[in-house]
Amino acid sequence: MKEPNNLQDGDILICRGKSELSEAIMLATKSNWSHTAQVQYVNGILCIVDAQKEGFFPRRFDMWDMEFKYTFEVYRAPKLDKYKYHEIITEMYGANYSFKMLIVGFIPKLLFGKDVKKKYGEDNKYVCGEATMRIIKMLGDNVLKPENYTPNDVREWCIKNNFELIKYD
Repeated sequence: MKEPNNLQDGDILICRGKSELSEAIMLATKSNWSHTAQVQYVNGILCIVDAQKEGFFPRRFDMWDMEFKYTFEVYRAPKLDKYKYHEIITEMYGANYSFKMLIVGFIPKLLFGKDVKKKYGEDNKYVCGEATMRIIKMLGDNVLKPENYTPNDVREWCIKNNFELIKYD
């Protein structure tokens, strides 16, 4: 995909992947979405920051796109303190992916509609929806239990909270 030229810091990407894990997430969540990510410009370079198996850190858009080949929608907050956003997201760099949360924590949520138990979460380890919603919460929005958000839940939250759907070119 050609690099979109109208993405901004803080934009949220709601993604659909083609991998077996993405297919399993979409099946389990009964949605068309399997991943979330954030946009951050690093030294003027468009990067995507997301929770992947290697951890939470920025990747150049072209490298991220080549590796994961997601299709995605872009949501933009009505207002964003970009300085605070950069501070928050940069502090999260290096966090590990929470396989425990994905495998053990989400089973009751997906099968029985129960909240993810806090005990399944791990300090400084995240799944994608949780990382996205923790950033939004730290920016001051009212987010309860970030650990409970699937990619589709993040999308619905963005729509409900008047985030703008951005057409990218």
